[in-house]
Amino acid sequence: MKMLFFTTPKNFKHYEVPQRNCLESLGNLKIDKEILVFADKHDNRCLSICKELGIGLSNEYRRADSGVPFVNDIFARAMDHTEADCYCYINCDMMLFNDFSSVMSDIYPQIRNDRFFMCGSKWEWPSPRRVDFKNEVESDIMSEIKDVGQWGPPLAIDYFIFSKDTFQKDSDYFDWSGKAIPDFLIAREKFDNSILHYARNNPDINDITFGTSVMAVHQEHEYEGGYRNLRSKFSSEFEHNVDVFNSAGGWNGYGATDQMKSTVVKCEHCKKSFLTGW
Repeated sequence: MKMLFFTTPKNFKHYEVPQRNCLESLGNLKIDKEILVFADKHDNRCLSICKELGIGLSNEYRRADSGVPFVNDIFARAMDHTEADCYCYINCDMMLFNDFSSVMSDIYPQIRNDRFFMCGSKWEWPSPRRVDFKNEVESDIMSEIKDVGQWGPPLAIDYFIFSKDTFQKDSDYFDWSGKAIPDFLIAREKFDNSILHYARNNPDINDITFGTSVMAVHQEHEYEGGYRNLRSKFSSEFEHNVDVFNSAGGWNGYGATDQMKSTVVKCEHCKKSFLTGW
């Protein structure tokens, strides 16, 4: 099983600690993988870190005036970039550990012939620090986060795993103007829940939640100038996503991780992961 992870960082000048942690956590996964970053070619720090970590970089993508990428464009470019069994979009303030690798190794053989969509809730890490993935013990890092963090709400979805044929034009199920994914912008709300809703309500897609089997970690951080300032500064982009959301079904098209048809469960005896519900 090969996976392609792709992500879209903010400017590294303001968010280096969580974003570097994210990229290094992906690099630390014991799984056949490739990592692709969609970033501004003028972010020299990002370019330097990607080169240091041996991570692929692309600045060819459709974006809004602010530089924020369109979801459907980077998803399509990621799938065109390389052939993989699984594709994973992940926000660049997240971290994954090798419990994810183990679960994916167990689950993929069970779904390899399906159109599938997988996601999960996340742990909130309130005061993230720079993590040394080469020299720290992974289980110690996870224990440290569990001591101070907590599970986030099911509506907050920061990573998706899907097959290459998951996002097709299913006009029989949704009126998305003939597009597999509407023109949502990354990081401007509502796109994640709408994509989940698409998978959950399509009977041809095996939609799966990791439940508590995977400890995906969100590193809490302040937005430059505060979140209220962000919404004010880019109000037209937030409004754009609201308009797209409403045209794609509005509140009838909203999904959460606790609404999925299948759940990953781990056997306490054999320690293997299995699916229930599909």
